[in-house]
This record gives sequence, structure tokens and C-alpha cells, in this order.
Amino acid sequence: MTTVTLAEAATTLPEIVHRLTSGEEVSLVEDGKVVARIIGEQQVPWQRPGPGLGKGMFTIADDFDAPLEAEPAVRKRGKAGCYKKNVWMSPEFDEPLEDFKEYME
Repeated sequence: MTTVTLAEAATTLPEIVHRLTSGEEVSLVEDGKVVARIIGEQQVPWQRPGPGLGKGMFTIADDFDAPLEAEPAVRKRGKAGCYKKNVWMSPEFDEPLEDFKEYME
């Protein structure tokens, strides 16, 4: 344990604090009596929180582990021309765009 007068601590407090190690104690003395103690903070190692810490913070659906709906193994492809009536193309589809006319010249 280190002892420092109050007058000395007033001028060098930052230095005293930065020199402290974990658990080290410095006593501040005035007129021969201890008026304060400075104790270096002890670094506690991080510990993983115990189980149940997040209890009630989220919910899981009742059917969480139910089997998923099966997708068909092979999708059937449409026959050629089956979308003929569903697709429409503008008559000027093949004409150059206004923005690209300068590149076409």
C-alpha cells in the first residue's frame, strides 16, 4: 500500500491513477490521518452468460419443426407456342431507340 499526502496528490493525481495496477491501493493522508483511498479497478474476465438469459425475448411458431411442403421433383415445361397469346410486342420493337441514334450513324 502506497501513502501519498493530499497536497502531493493534488498536483500528481493523474500520474498516480495511471500507475495503479489492478487491486493496488493508494492512501491519501492529511495531517497524519488517512482521508481517502484510491483502489485500482480489478479487471474481471468476461464470462459467457448462463442458459435462459434470453427467456421470453422471442417466440418460435408451433409448427416450426413440421415438414415442409414438397415441391414437384420436375417442373413441366410448356409446349412451343403455348405463350403466344400471353406475350405482346410493340410494332416498333426493332426500331432504334432515340437515345442511341447518335451511335447508329
